[in-house]
Amino acid sequence: MREWLAPLLFACACAEASSGGGAGTDANNSQRFDGGTQQFFDAPSGSRDASVGGGADAAQQITLNEAANTTVASSGTINCNNEINTGDNQWYRAYQLSDYPAITGGLHISSVMYGIEESASAPTVTITIGTYTGNLDGTTINGGTVIATATDTPADTTQTVETVPISADIPAGGKFVVEIDAPEDDAGYFIVGSTTGMQTHDGYWGSAVDCTQTPETTTKAGGTGSLIIAVEGTH
Repeated sequence: MREWLAPLLFACACAEASSGGGAGTDANNSQRFDGGTQQFFDAPSGSRDASVGGGADAAQQITLNEAANTTVASSGTINCNNEINTGDNQWYRAYQLSDYPAITGGLHISSVMYGIEESASAPTVTITIGTYTGNLDGTTINGGTVIATATDTPADTTQTVETVPISADIPAGGKFVVEIDAPEDDAGYFIVGSTTGMQTHDGYWGSAVDCTQTPETTTKAGGTGSLIIAVEGTH
């Protein structure tokens, strides 16, 4: 039976990983892919990224990103792994349109942009946009109705950003969650990217099978980065 890593921070069967293929150990004896120095920073309030363009009579382009930037760090994303391959991982970003004053009506999402910390012989990942219940920054994220799905097969890469077309319509004043779901990978590994920049709301992470972790905030789980999971669209 495959043995998955012991908890990084006492409670969850998970570990933080950084770029590279070989296992290592940091000063706190936590398992890492490259044995590099872990990055720490205070949990900030952050600032949102919303860029708008187009004429007054045309649909206006906008990017919703709760992370301060899309610069992918070499470490910082919490994940389930066995020191060689990654197990199943689900990463989430939840949004509410009320955070974006420029959006006075509904939002049409045309693509999801997500960071990749590292990927090698990676499995096909599933991107899902759906509804959720509860409030942002709550202890967990409770999914509701699926609105749209797409799949992506990342290339072997490190510290890059991927954009995946997807079509979803969010009503005025609505809220939605974006999930990046990666299955267990016996041949390689896949880890969503994070930035060391600030964030306006917490992201979430869970592992339904291998680490059996109910989704919780990445901060509580032990992640030190801000998940890069953004959406692009028009309003």
